Amino acid sequence: MSQPALDNVTPALTVGELPVSDHRVSPTTPTAVVAELFEKHPNLVGVIVGNEDALTGVVSRASLLERLSQPFALELYLKRPIRQMQDVVDTDPDTMPASLSIHEGAHAALSRPTTRAYEPVVVLGDDGSLRLLDVHTLLLAQSRLLELANETIGKAKEAAEAASVAKSQFLANMSHEIRTPLTAILGFAENLLDSAMTDAERRTSVKTILRNGEHLLEIINGILDLSKIEAGKLEIELLRISPVQLAADVVSIMRVRADAKKLPLQLKFEGAIPETILSDPTRLKQILLNLIGNAIKFTDGGRVELAVAVVTNGAGRPQMQCKITDTGI
Repeated sequence: MSQPALDNVTPALTVGELPVSDHRVSPTTPTAVVAELFEKHPNLVGVIVGNEDALTGVVSRASLLERLSQPFALELYLKRPIRQMQDVVDTDPDTMPASLSIHEGAHAALSRPTTRAYEPVVVLGDDGSLRLLDVHTLLLAQSRLLELANETIGKAKEAAEAASVAKSQFLANMSHEIRTPLTAILGFAENLLDSAMTDAERRTSVKTILRNGEHLLEIINGILDLSKIEAGKLEIELLRISPVQLAADVVSIMRVRADAKKLPLQLKFEGAIPETILSDPTRLKQILLNLIGNAIKFTDGGRVELAVAVVTNGAGRPQMQCKITDTGI
């Protein structure tokens, strides 16, 4: 089979769609004519012998050459009809329907006696047509199908491994995100036990606990949306939110971690900030918490700052810009 044919092999391919030959001779055709036909067509593996309404046999190149190599065979057969050689070398022709799959066809061909395993087979078309198929072509097609199957298995394995890594990374990130609001909740809840706190400080602590509790609920809802992420159906929301309030909430949530490392955590607004913007508050908050969390984690001295500003993008549209700065000491 040629390379282009191999490139077009698919699991749905049938025996009838493989390259075949349709050379046919009558039983009375001289053997010399058949031998000349093989000489003119080096790739011809055999010819069908029969009349228009009947199949009488198949003469393959290998069987013809093998018989003609015998003593006195040239004198005995070349000038006589091909049917006389058939009487000596031929058995009932091997046939298979054109609708047979490649694997079924290869199995049927190789299930024949060893002496005939690589003899060509006759493909029976639905319209009654007869064509000759080289078994080597059939086996090459089966080999290509096996290669495709191995490639599919390899890709599936790589996809499964990538999914496993992604899930592990996702769980690691979620562990980090869950700990952040929990740390704030526990920290401010512990502060409430301090009898020296004023009512105003207690109210501030309770509000911080509530905000962190709401953020924790958002994270849990995000985890429950993992099935949507895997299905590619997770939608980004566009809600009208207060950028000032969102930035203040993020800083409030992260302040406990910053205080634990004795790092000043500052919030700065550069220029005029709109009262509301359109954004996804959950995703935006998660991004800012991750970035500030990393800044706190890798900063041992100095400060961490969240700066919020409004800038104009290349299309001339205003966008909110958030910059996290740390000393990196």
